[in-house]
Amino acid sequence: MSMKVLQAQSNSSKLASKAISNHWNIAIFSVEKKIMGLFEVTLEEPKRESQKQSWYAGLELFITQFLTATNIGLILWYGGLSYYMEQSPQIIFVGLSLKVQPMTIVALVGQSGSGKSTIIGLIQRLFDPLSSKVTYCI
Repeated sequence: MSMKVLQAQSNSSKLASKAISNHWNIAIFSVEKKIMGLFEVTLEEPKRESQKQSWYAGLELFITQFLTATNIGLILWYGGLSYYMEQSPQIIFVGLSLKVQPMTIVALVGQSGSGKSTIIGLIQRLFDPLSSKVTYCI
């Protein structure tokens, strides 16, 4: 929360605390409605600030979700890919081909050590293949 909201909430809490500790005086002078009106006024600012922050958060969520959805629309293509890890002289992938159409969800499944993370690393360009290339099309 912003400092403005915290300060306004602090002011309303102080007012409520004073009203509770002086409830006999408030009742004797019949100023309950006035105190409630003051309390409502002190809560207006935090309400406005919270609504503004909610709009910003909603807009931010929309933008991130929109960008995520549009990135799913990429075509991913592997063709004849070969790759080996520097720690091991053994070639891991030989002739790997993979084509994913836009708006398609693909799951990589397999045993531990079968290369799922390596394929993701190649897609993210964390590694470079020995031959061929990873192509992205829109």
